[in-house]
Amino acid sequence: MLPLAIAALAVAVEINDGLGHPAAFAALAVACVAAVIALRRPGSAVSPRGLGIVVGLFGAIPWFNALPSATATSAGVVAPTWILVAWSLGATAVVVAAFNRLSPRTALFAAGAACALVGAWIIRAVPVPHIDVWWSQNAGIDLALAGGNPYTSSFPDLYDDPNGYALGIVRDGRVYLGYPYPPVSLLCDMPFRAMFGDIRWGHLVATLLTGAIIAGRRPDTRSVVCAGAFLLVPRQAFIIESAWMDPWVALFGVATMRLLDRPGILKGLVAGLFLASKPSMIPVVGAFLLAGLPTRAFLATSAVALLAGAAVILPFRLPDPSAFDLSTWCVVAAMGTHPLSLSFPAPIKAAFGLDAGAAVGFALAPLAAWWAGRRGARGPAVVAEGFAVGLLLFFSWNKFAWCNYYATVIALLAVACAMSEPSPPTDEQKRATGRPA
Repeated sequence: MLPLAIAALAVAVEINDGLGHPAAFAALAVACVAAVIALRRPGSAVSPRGLGIVVGLFGAIPWFNALPSATATSAGVVAPTWILVAWSLGATAVVVAAFNRLSPRTALFAAGAACALVGAWIIRAVPVPHIDVWWSQNAGIDLALAGGNPYTSSFPDLYDDPNGYALGIVRDGRVYLGYPYPPVSLLCDMPFRAMFGDIRWGHLVATLLTGAIIAGRRPDTRSVVCAGAFLLVPRQAFIIESAWMDPWVALFGVATMRLLDRPGILKGLVAGLFLASKPSMIPVVGAFLLAGLPTRAFLATSAVALLAGAAVILPFRLPDPSAFDLSTWCVVAAMGTHPLSLSFPAPIKAAFGLDAGAAVGFALAPLAAWWAGRRGARGPAVVAEGFAVGLLLFFSWNKFAWCNYYATVIALLAVACAMSEPSPPTDEQKRATGRPA
């Protein structure tokens, strides 16, 4: 069921660039149902061949739907044939490896090279994307590099809509929002802005590292196919093009899951960065209770995570708490359901005039974590799956969600598949194979 959830989610974000659309809502519904059904046996092994076929479909999609966004395409940016060929070759290598006809390491290199090539091309082809997150992040980072407070920055109102943001932050053609995310991504992006002039090079690096971590230290067929399922989702190119910071969220998320069963404080540090990277990670934090850590280890990891998150956030919040809160959550909290959101409250509001907001998502997210561990299932694969499904349900019932939100979900689903294990044989299966029960 997890390969079906990944495939349906990839289709949903492919339609209309991840904006609301009847077909996209149908695909999103399929993804949610498949993911919830998969929680009946969380952590169960996933067939690399089934997921490999999904990756093969990813390699074919760009031939029918352009890799850049609709905005870039309308501006004359069209993917050349060699880019499409490179993408398809990367996907083909993963498919061949899924059927044990190619070395997993070779397939991983091919998938990573295809993602890197397309990402580098789109950054060059669209030097200034027409989207507010590009301007808001650059404004904040530039102010921070100059020694100022990034959460007091402003940027031009690209959409010429004084009511496009909540709380009256648009004045005289400028948006006084500040840096729109917690400081984790700001600190990660600053070196790339300073050295290369474009934060998206950092996002491309984060995407490639995420794929490598999904594959693990000793990549086998299944883990490499899972990495390919993340790297070769066609809308990855659009996410990099648009400068959304979610590649950092995905990176810290899969790294956290890979470290959960290892000793030391590193897992606590990475988990703290993951949870502090975006406020929407918090509703499913209960999934970590499924890790099955001894009480002392769990408390120690939690304490390190809290300290790591606080160490990153407090230096930026203390100088001007009101500006920090306005940028990171107050404006979002004040906004209503977006009519173009790829989440179910959008069509519900359009059809019935009822704004459900994020209430349903806040209720469903912890339920997913509970459902994953209801029978005592434990382990990093279960945590990753519970966290991924919780986020999927939260985003699909949020006030707004775009393809960048679901990229983190796909990353967590992929790493859950990579860490999954075969179910233990039943007594009947043991007797049938002659093994002691």
